[in-house]
Amino acid sequence: MKYVLISGAQSVGKSETVFRLANHLVKNKGYIDINNAIPQQQEDFFAILEKNGMFIAIKSGADYSAIHFKQFCNKSNKPINLIISAIRDEIDPLYKDFYDCFNISNNDYVLEIPLGKVRRGVQRKPALDWYRKTIDNLLQMSIEKTPFSI
Repeated sequence: MKYVLISGAQSVGKSETVFRLANHLVKNKGYIDINNAIPQQQEDFFAILEKNGMFIAIKSGADYSAIHFKQFCNKSNKPINLIISAIRDEIDPLYKDFYDCFNISNNDYVLEIPLGKVRRGVQRKPALDWYRKTIDNLLQMSIEKTPFSI
């Protein structure tokens, strides 16, 4: 299985990053949100995207239990090719729960993008805009390459 995991501590922008990536896949890459789950404005969601028989399961909220997301994936009855998920950092028990629930091993391909807080005082807004743009570009370029080939 292939995984793109957006990790980090609380309130660093994991859910927002997954939301932006999901919208990019639908608006720019031709994926269809088959359960119409991606909200108009950023809020947590589970979704299945499809294009040419490739299915992507997405979980935007890091606080949702992995077991509920796995049940969502199983109930979809779709052959999931890629999982994109927000996930807490390695220190948090939810991190291990996710890995255990999905039986992630060395045989799986995992791209983990760790996020951190941006602190710049009066320069915070431009720094945060740059950070978001750079993370988005990194993710978009990474998933276009093998093994994801989106």
